Amino acid sequence: MNKALDGALKFGHEQLTLLGLKPVVVVSSLLELMMWNELYEKDGEADFFINGDDLTPEMEEKIKKMPGFHKWEQCTDYPGQRTIFYLHDPIGTHITVVPYYTRGKFTYVNLINDKFFVWLRKHFDSFQTKEYKETVYTIPYDPIGFLEAYYGKPWDDFKGRAGWRWHQAKNLQTLKKLP
Repeated sequence: MNKALDGALKFGHEQLTLLGLKPVVVVSSLLELMMWNELYEKDGEADFFINGDDLTPEMEEKIKKMPGFHKWEQCTDYPGQRTIFYLHDPIGTHITVVPYYTRGKFTYVNLINDKFFVWLRKHFDSFQTKEYKETVYTIPYDPIGFLEAYYGKPWDDFKGRAGWRWHQAKNLQTLKKLP
């Protein structure tokens, strides 16, 4: 049980939703909810993706003024493209928000500079929901397939992935630009 992370997940979801964005619970937060229906006690941040095409200049200004806004990382390789922004909930727990972009058959997440995670578009064309601690969260279509694309098969092999980090993701690609 991770009460601090439970609060951060709820706070991030509520604040992003109030702005009119659709936060999607992803990566380690999704893994933990799918595996245990609980957030891992040692995890230190809540993870969301939002549709990057919704990030108009006006929306970016609203985000910068939202409660808990901490900072926005500018992609140095692609001027004008945003990569990650961070929030803190009222007790200081980290919330990571990363834009995703659907182009053709794939959805791209530019994590840092030329590093992109690439998923099949189907995970972002439609979503499903998961109720957790009386809040309904949006999660990718086929969450297990989403996690397998990221972590590999089997997605729930924690012993085999001891010390795993994002740069080991199965769907990580180096790209010159967003397609």
